Amino acid sequence: MLLRLLILTLVFYLLLLGLRRLLRGRRPARQADGSLRMVRCSRCGVHVPEHEAVRRGEAWYCSREHARQG
Repeated sequence: MLLRLLILTLVFYLLLLGLRRLLRGRRPARQADGSLRMVRCSRCGVHVPEHEAVRRGEAWYCSREHARQG
């Protein structure tokens, strides 16, 4: 009985670690000082956080519409 509890606890702990890794990968990119990385829209020049920007090749855009317009 005690062995089952130990195994279940270990499995639960490993699942939690895996879930934390998945969630950590979805966080916005941050610079060393903790600020969000900003990119400039190639069409209008507005700066937006990288995780909200649309990337087409080497260019960044503030919206899908600007990415489509080029």
